[in-house]
Amino acid sequence: MGGAGSDRSGRDQPVGNHAADVAGSVVQVGTVHGGVTLTLPAESSPIPHQIPAAPNRFVNRVAELSAVDELLRGAGRDSTWIIVLTGLAGVGKSALARRWARDAADRYPGGQLYIDYSTRRTEAGTAVGDALAECLRGLGVHHEHIPAELAERSALFRTRTAAQPVLVLLDDVTEPAQVDALVPNGPGSAVVVTSNGLLNEADFEADARIVVLDPLDETGGTELLRRFCGSRRIDREPAAAADLVRLCGGLPIALRVAAARLTARPHLAVASLVAELADDRRRLRALSSRGERTVSSMFEHAYRSLPAEAALVYRRLALIPGPDAAVDAVALAADVDEASARTALAVLVDANLSTEEPGERYRLHDLVRLHAGERAEAEDAASVPAEVLARLIGQRLGLVAAADRAVMGARTRIADHEALLADVDDPFDGPRGAALALDWLTAERAGLLALLRAVADQGLHEQAWQLAEAMVPLYLHRRYLMDWIESSDLGAASARRAGRPAAEARLRSLVSRAYTDLGDSDRAGAELERALALAETAGNPVLLASVWEFVGRHRDVVDPPGALAAYRRSIELNEHAGERRGAALGAYFLGRALGEAGRQDDALVELRRAAEQLAALGDRRMVGRVLIALGSLHLRLGEPDKASAELREAVELFEERGAIHYEAQARRVLADLAEERGDRAGARDQLGRVLAIEIETGGPDAAALRDRLAALAD
Repeated sequence: MGGAGSDRSGRDQPVGNHAADVAGSVVQVGTVHGGVTLTLPAESSPIPHQIPAAPNRFVNRVAELSAVDELLRGAGRDSTWIIVLTGLAGVGKSALARRWARDAADRYPGGQLYIDYSTRRTEAGTAVGDALAECLRGLGVHHEHIPAELAERSALFRTRTAAQPVLVLLDDVTEPAQVDALVPNGPGSAVVVTSNGLLNEADFEADARIVVLDPLDETGGTELLRRFCGSRRIDREPAAAADLVRLCGGLPIALRVAAARLTARPHLAVASLVAELADDRRRLRALSSRGERTVSSMFEHAYRSLPAEAALVYRRLALIPGPDAAVDAVALAADVDEASARTALAVLVDANLSTEEPGERYRLHDLVRLHAGERAEAEDAASVPAEVLARLIGQRLGLVAAADRAVMGARTRIADHEALLADVDDPFDGPRGAALALDWLTAERAGLLALLRAVADQGLHEQAWQLAEAMVPLYLHRRYLMDWIESSDLGAASARRAGRPAAEARLRSLVSRAYTDLGDSDRAGAELERALALAETAGNPVLLASVWEFVGRHRDVVDPPGALAAYRRSIELNEHAGERRGAALGAYFLGRALGEAGRQDDALVELRRAAEQLAALGDRRMVGRVLIALGSLHLRLGEPDKASAELREAVELFEERGAIHYEAQARRVLADLAEERGDRAGARDQLGRVLAIEIETGGPDAAALRDRLAALAD
């Protein structure tokens, strides 16, 4: 404002006012005569409703919504609580937060504020001050009254949220500092946070609780498809719809993209889309929207934020066969020490790119694994996958051989066991070595079978059959029958390609037990017929004796008189070859067969001879099996006290070794004994443990055991 004024002499003087770098309202005047009233704009206090609308097609999150609701209702009205929704990118955290906010709106009369941090992230970081400024504007603070300093903005935010409960929803938070500055001051307020990272409750200044979101299950994923595509279309192909949910890993964002593709093409069969997505190399590209790699881009953002070593471990995890991996396998794959691998894995877990499973095992979600594999293909040398596989089979084969030795001791093997164990630091060398070995084999079960597939697929046939042979103790003692069949098929095929008839014969004879357990006697007989021919060709008398033993066990089912001849042939071949353990095993099986034939006295002679010979050899596992046969025989002979003592000793031996399949056999006979004595409670106790073992190993008798237990309870 400019004008003229007078100095004390009365002369007119030019007047000029200048304002610069002044925040707020400015009034510039010259001489003022009379009263002046200045009226500034009044600050309004609107009630903000900034949270975006919840998605209409929202399914199967009742448990998670209830968890958030219960936590915040339990917080009381005298404090502010923070709820952190965490999980894999695309799992539906934001959708759930918005849905809950919609349903809980009436609890927060002070309004709802919303910040999406993903839109504020730059190379320099995330501007928390800008987020505060946006919230203050939503609360009615004029731009010119928002302080410049972060601390002052935060203080003003607390003041403006002190009167009534306020809900703040913060999307895509990466660090606690992005939350602490935006905690309202009004009692009963709440902050709901979504984060792809794994934040900890102790990281926040206010009380915080973590809620983890998992991918949708088959039911929830199928319902989401129905909401997008219509029930008629999805229910017309229920099996294909279930496969589509599985291929999308239950991730809502992937399911939405798949549904969009189906909606855009009304005549496209769900099965056709499933066939396209079944190709691992094309799946992420197929789950794109209008050319944008929607699903892949989420993982890419998280990947680019990883430190170098964690990024390396992420890529290597995709190259490890199997659904999950232990730390030692990860270290081998990444060619780092275990401490470094463990640190990198913790970073991946915190970024929700990997999950930690029981037993310190790490798993990638199926779609994340595909992304990690793409990054490995793009960033690593072409030779890396083969190098990783070579390191894994080199180490795992030695460990499985050590587990084989701990469980089985001295037994017929075709592989050069001493060579396999030459450089192995045996972790199963101790008094409970057998149990530890079986527990380790069980934990590694899926990974070992996947490794066998990969090794055979790459033409490493010598290693493949050796691994298949060394894995047999797991199947003998835990009875994963379908795994056993696949492992033996792969091993036998590799043995044939490697020109190893003895190895093929061994694997085929062993797997006949799996087919017998499944009731497929014809296939068991075919495997043994082939094994006998191969063993004759191989010219190995101990192997031939072993095959005859398995022939006898098959004939126990289909030709009992013929079984006696097969066992005697096995004993004869073993004795001729000086194989004492094989001869003792033959005596054990012969004694069992004689007992089944009603020749009790002859059976007792053979079984006692087998027990003495096996005890002298230190084979406690087989002594336990002989004790089961003796206990069963004494039960039939009307000598329950002898039977009970032998069977209980067998149970102790197998519990000590973790040999649950044989433990179950002993307990079944103890249940028969208890029932014969009228001890229904004792029979139920024994059968309850048998049922637990049957369920653990996926055996076929669970239903029959439940029926028997129910009958005993009546």
